[in-house]
Amino acid sequence: MQINNSKQLQERIHYLEWKKGIGKENIKENIKSLYAAIQPVNILKSAIAKIYSPVFQHKIFSASLGIGTGIISNKLITNKRSPILKRIAGRLVQLGITNIVAKNASKIKAVSIAIGRQILKKKNKQFDDNL
Repeated sequence: MQINNSKQLQERIHYLEWKKGIGKENIKENIKSLYAAIQPVNILKSAIAKIYSPVFQHKIFSASLGIGTGIISNKLITNKRSPILKRIAGRLVQLGITNIVAKNASKIKAVSIAIGRQILKKKNKQFDDNL
């Protein structure tokens, strides 16, 4: 913008001062919100909110299912008296099963729910037949 006279200069100065004031207010608001966000109470609140989120619960379920099945598979393959190579193989199998189950937890959950429903249907049908 080209300034040709003192009136335009005054308007431009006024505009820039106004813009500077808005900038200061924005910075103050950002600092206040940052201060509120880093207070321990608010950090704890946000952490608890994340824990109860469905995405986080699904991740915890997947990891738990994977680790549990991995440990069970290792226990089925080895015991305390197993030779070292068998224990190493058991650990590798545990790691593999843990990864596979953790990555496919939602599919495993869906299949187990379907199997459970089929079992309940059969039991209900047998119960109805006995009446």
